[in-house]
Amino acid sequence: MLWSPNEVLAYLKDDLDAKKSEEEKKKLLKRRIQPFGGFETWPKDKDDFILIAENSEIHGPNPLFTIPELDSSIDLNSLCTRILSADFQGLSNNKKLPRKNAQLLMPHLTSQLHGAINYFFLFDSEARGFVRPTCIAYFTYDKHKLIQLAGPILKTLGEAAAILQHSNIFYHLDDLKNLRTR
Repeated sequence: MLWSPNEVLAYLKDDLDAKKSEEEKKKLLKRRIQPFGGFETWPKDKDDFILIAENSEIHGPNPLFTIPELDSSIDLNSLCTRILSADFQGLSNNKKLPRKNAQLLMPHLTSQLHGAINYFFLFDSEARGFVRPTCIAYFTYDKHKLIQLAGPILKTLGEAAAILQHSNIFYHLDDLKNLRTR
């Protein structure tokens, strides 16, 4: 985003160092500057959140839960439809069985919401093909923060997905054993 708060501060620091005393610098950094025209260009004071969603054959894209729990201001169903309708399957080399997770940065999901998404598959004995497409996504209202921290965010999402996949294998094996004994 052009003229994001961090970009403004980057240019503001150069001017401050050249002309102002320490006391004047602190005053300027504390005071919030209103842009010309009265419109708001700063990110909203909303919290970032994590969404875990799955793609069900019966219900379609389905939000499972968010961390922290959100109010109803965001339509999670349409958000899940947007993130799960991306072509993340074309990113995998293995066409028989999806092994690698796919990761995408989606900077403009809505006019203010930006996301980093990790797509992965969980094994499910009741799903078509025994796999259920799932994703874990990090959303923020500050695009600059997402771009700057994309590497660590995607790495952490990948680690969380690996933990979910690892524990899912044991549950899936138990399900298959129960199917065989029926």
